[in-house]
Amino acid sequence: SLEQERTQLEAQRAAKHPQETIREFAIDLSNRARSADKPEVSIPNPSQRWTIVDAPKVAQAYHASAVVLDSLRQFAPLAPDLAQRQQSAHKRSQQLSLA
Repeated sequence: SLEQERTQLEAQRAAKHPQETIREFAIDLSNRARSADKPEVSIPNPSQRWTIVDAPKVAQAYHASAVVLDSLRQFAPLAPDLAQRQQSAHKRSQQLSLA
């Protein structure tokens, strides 16, 4: 039943280390930003609807994922793939915020 699944998920979540939960959250944010992004728009142009409506939200998601990934440094140095993801997210959030 739905209640049993919920109870199992809560038990699994409680058993995880905090850094694993934070890592998953950061990756989820990054993936959502990537799926909503339009990488072909390297320089946002205010004449494009996407730049005005969606780009600020995508930039916020990229920035949030970079900040959350940075918070993982309190536990240990970032793995190379996560450091690359953080750097890319930060760079893209800056590009999108120029519009």
